[in-house]
Amino acid sequence: MTQNGCCLYCKCSFLRSPYRPQQAVCRRPECQRRRRADYHRQKLEADPEYRQIAHDSQKKWREAHPDYLPRCRAQHPEAVERNRERRQRRDQKRRIRWLEKNNPMACAANSPYTRTPIHAERRANQRNSSPALGRALAGA
Repeated sequence: MTQNGCCLYCKCSFLRSPYRPQQAVCRRPECQRRRRADYHRQKLEADPEYRQIAHDSQKKWREAHPDYLPRCRAQHPEAVERNRERRQRRDQKRRIRWLEKNNPMACAANSPYTRTPIHAERRANQRNSSPALGRALAGA
């Protein structure tokens, strides 16, 4: 006997297969694609042997198709430029976070014990010494 189920992804109701009463996902291709991707992601996290096999398979494919990535980049220069801009922004944020984390005056700026006029002057001097850190501390 078949029962109605509610798809985990699209939330639509569907008839479960009589052969798979525990079926939780409808038969739509996009829902099935998400189900397989979720399974693959979970399996990669949980199973080191599966992770190694997947890694070896990807490496083997890249070695068999060495011209794929350069050809793809040449065909899509706008994507290459967008990725470059995103990488630069991400790297700059990472550098600013590193500067804030490893700069004693940045820590002192947030400390309730250093909110005196003398310390404010030191923080201002510190900001002027590093433009990137100055922008980060100013909230830019």
